[in-house]
Formats: sequence, structure tokens, C-alpha cells
Amino acid sequence: MTTVEYDKLAIREKTTSPVEMVAKADGNPINMVGVYQLEFRMVDKFGKTYLYRSNTVENDYNNEPVEIVNRLTGVIHFHPPDENVFLYSRSPYKVYIRVWETDVRNYSVPESTYNIIEVLKEY
Repeated sequence: MTTVEYDKLAIREKTTSPVEMVAKADGNPINMVGVYQLEFRMVDKFGKTYLYRSNTVENDYNNEPVEIVNRLTGVIHFHPPDENVFLYSRSPYKVYIRVWETDVRNYSVPESTYNIIEVLKEY
């Protein structure tokens, strides 16, 4: 498992292992108790956006690629759905998390920058 706390992360191309993150605002983990849904947003070097979601609070079983692992400490997992999610040719990816407090109110973290996922070439 790979971990990043809103920084720069390097992973191997075509990985399908979960990527673990700690969602933070102002350097502190976000308490996600009561959070409605999360969106994991990546933008590749060409500007294409990839969007993955967690389940909603009403539908809280793990069948989506984004999983809230610990609501108190802000730990989330992104499960790449297939080996073509992280490709060297599209690297680096800018990443941020959109936190939906309700079905109409949301905010993004980190607030003023992106996290970076750099993909290392598969040999």
C-alpha cells in the first residue's frame, strides 16, 4: 500500500494496489464523520480530468474506487479500477479531493495547491 499526505508520491506504472491518503486542511487531518461523499480528482499532464467517487452515506458499502477508511483521522484509499489508471505517458497527475458535506455543499483539499502523483515507467 502506498501512502501520501498531500505531497508528492511516486508509484509504478499499471499499479492496482490501493493508494492511501490522509485528507488534510491547513495541515490537519479532516474529521469525516458525517461526510456525505468523496471525489478523488486527478488531472494528467495533458489536462484530462479523471473523477472517482466514494459511496454516499446512504449507500455505505465498498463498491466504489474511493473508500473512507477512517472517518476520524481522514484516511482514505483509492483503489485503481484497472491497470490503465496510472500510466507513465500521462504522468504526472495533479490530485485533489472534493469533500461533499451534503449532496449540495462541498469543499476541496488541499485548498490552494495540488498533490502530485508521478508514475514510474514499468520495465
